[in-house]
Amino acid sequence: MQRRAQSKRPAEKSPAALGLSTLAQLLKPTEWEQLSAADLATHAAAFPALTDSTARAEALVRAGSPASVQDWVAATIGRTFQPYVMDGVASWLDTAPESAHLYVGGTLALGTPQLVAAVARQKVASWPSPSSYCYAPDPQALDQAVLLTLPLGTGAALGKALATLFDGLSQQWGDVASNAQVFNALFAACAQSAPEAAQAYLTALRASMLPIATSGGAYPWAGDNQSPSFGAVAPEPTVTRGAPVVEATLLTTSIVDVLLRANGGVLILSPSTVDVDKLLPVLVAREIVLQDGWPALPLAVRVVLVGTGDVYDTLWSNSDLISQLFRYELWSQGMTAWNRAAEAAYAAFAAGTTHYYGLPAPDVAAVASLVQEGARQVDGLNRSRLTNDLVVIHDIVVEAGKAAQARHAPATTAADVDAILARRRALQGANVAWVQEGILSGESITPTMGVAVGQINGLGILSVHPPEGSFAVPIRISATVVPSKGEHLLDVEREADQSDGSHIRGLLTMEGYFANQYGQQQPLALAARIRFEQEQGGIDGDSASAAELFALLSALSGIPIRCSTAVTGAIGQYGEIQPIGGVNHKIEGFWDLCRIRRQLGEQPEGGYGVLIPAANARDVMLRRAVAHSITSEGWFQVWLMQTVDDALPVLMGVPAAVVHTRVQQRLSTFAALQNGRRRR
Repeated sequence: MQRRAQSKRPAEKSPAALGLSTLAQLLKPTEWEQLSAADLATHAAAFPALTDSTARAEALVRAGSPASVQDWVAATIGRTFQPYVMDGVASWLDTAPESAHLYVGGTLALGTPQLVAAVARQKVASWPSPSSYCYAPDPQALDQAVLLTLPLGTGAALGKALATLFDGLSQQWGDVASNAQVFNALFAACAQSAPEAAQAYLTALRASMLPIATSGGAYPWAGDNQSPSFGAVAPEPTVTRGAPVVEATLLTTSIVDVLLRANGGVLILSPSTVDVDKLLPVLVAREIVLQDGWPALPLAVRVVLVGTGDVYDTLWSNSDLISQLFRYELWSQGMTAWNRAAEAAYAAFAAGTTHYYGLPAPDVAAVASLVQEGARQVDGLNRSRLTNDLVVIHDIVVEAGKAAQARHAPATTAADVDAILARRRALQGANVAWVQEGILSGESITPTMGVAVGQINGLGILSVHPPEGSFAVPIRISATVVPSKGEHLLDVEREADQSDGSHIRGLLTMEGYFANQYGQQQPLALAARIRFEQEQGGIDGDSASAAELFALLSALSGIPIRCSTAVTGAIGQYGEIQPIGGVNHKIEGFWDLCRIRRQLGEQPEGGYGVLIPAANARDVMLRRAVAHSITSEGWFQVWLMQTVDDALPVLMGVPAAVVHTRVQQRLSTFAALQNGRRRR
């Protein structure tokens, strides 16, 4: 399609379309930078110090990290970031039936396994200590086994004592019949090395075997394939106080081993490593059969599965039993309110992380940059929310700390943090470089200078992994109109089945606006074709519906649109502009392209800019370089629009009333043409 450029256009701007022009509007400052030294010290003192450190690449926030580290993480960020998880785990352990287990869902990078383990340790510290178990021959039926319950840590001693006893009896059984002292001496030695809790059993066993021995009877376990049924149950729980809390992966450990180690306490598992078919029957039975013919060992363990929502869906769809056992659920939160308490938690976590790895501690400005990046990481409400993703925070702090260490700096600074963030984006910049090259070479026709009728730059996001690789690019949207009978706004993307449901809803909403605005006095007699030019993939979302409408109004009115201004926003049926997602990516993506073209000599009249929904002002948290450029250099603007009428003067340079009048006149012409055709 050939672009229809116009040489003249009015230059007036809208009094209604307000702009974001200050640094604080484009990048919210932190409270942390404004606090006095005394206030900073007070906040720091409210958090525990991390005394652990490591010279190895042992991740601070990994599952299975030392208990002291987990306790520090929980004390530092738990109450601020995940209060529902912390309170929910405590409540479950206090009040839920022992047969009811817990699923904690959400992103594992939020530190959920560490928080669950820390809360569980606090709770089980007051629980009774678990027991040791040892199998031994049943005095009433020596060919059978009996399970002895003993104080924790004594099972192995009894097992060793019994092994010595049975070895001595089997070797000296022939002497026992003529010399009872041999028999008594062997049992006496066994009793001396056995725990106190086993003395009654040994007395009963001695009483059962003595008549056989003194009467010359055969050794009860004679024969090559026979041996007494005995042995301590291992592994057993390891605790210094209260009950055990065990974090385990079943990729390297059997389900029986971890259940034995956690028996009497709490077992925390990742469901992605669990063989559900083996785990669930054991939890139902609440006992473990270690050997056929031996008594089952009682199981009293509270199990927590910590996994993602996808894993949850898979487990619950494949087994009815899991919903009967894991009747309690908690879900971690991906973001927290941005307030001074959250900033203090970020600061404490960053300070502890650098201490743990022996890196320079972050200064106040570095904490502020970290907090601002935490705001940029959330999906919407960026000026009032911070991410809870501990892995992201941890990795940025470590990378920035290593940069500071490399230059022998006494502290990690904001410049270190910003440099790391820029490097992360650069390392993932291959895709955006290819797209920008296509635009700059002319392969993708996306003009950012001059004006055009029925054409506009919308903004789309290409989401890739990792998140630093995601970026926004302008998408040329064009509209054409012809007379037609009845109301019919035809979208080529929809006809080609390339649109998702939300984009189609956005288009239908735009049609509703059109009918309400222009169809009150006469039927709409037009067909409109709206095209996302050179867009080979599908069209997602309704964030382009405002741009589609503006392209259509331009095509009908004949008034050109500024190519140097891009638009994002969803349209309402009454002309209100509704918020969209990814506003920061979209502003920055268009700024990146315009900066390159400006460096190549392009200077459009009135400069470059982006129109965004006014409601998205709450989300604007731009990269520091972009925010400073907009406020200090003056060649790029961010306008806010609450209604369609706010945007029209910015895009077309004339009052909105002029546009509406021209559109109504064109529609009247179309209607007259259709009436004439019907009369013929």
